[in-house]
Amino acid sequence: DAASEILLLDEIDSKSRGGSCSLVNPLTQILQHETGINVVNPKNLRTNFLDAMQLIESVVSTQYLEFSLPNLKCKDELNEEEVSFFGDVVPQAFFDRNEIVWRGRVKPTALEHADRVPEAAKRLAETIALDFWGAKMIEYDKDGKIDLSNAK
Repeated sequence: DAASEILLLDEIDSKSRGGSCSLVNPLTQILQHETGINVVNPKNLRTNFLDAMQLIESVVSTQYLEFSLPNLKCKDELNEEEVSFFGDVVPQAFFDRNEIVWRGRVKPTALEHADRVPEAAKRLAETIALDFWGAKMIEYDKDGKIDLSNAK
């Protein structure tokens, strides 16, 4: 939306000033700072945003975005194995926030490494147990939770 507005302002501003863009250039500098996208001129900005949108749409299914976000299952409705859980090492809200919202939204063609996600979540929890909690070694209890009884 911001890119479209800047392009519209650029067109209006440059027509009224005979090609000079006194209003749009400062706005593009702010936008460049906020987004990190290199803005040479408004046409370049539009191209960069379209490229970014195309890349995102190649991975994320945006077709049902408005439907899927409000209708996410609440935590109580999920099976335990659907969301990573390693006990109190990593707050459950972290995995809820970072796993649930992507379920069904990533295109199958982009799921090349999806089988590695559970192992990556496990390694993250183990690293946090060692580095943050001060566990001397990683041990799991019978429920699959990391045992922090040997932590400092």
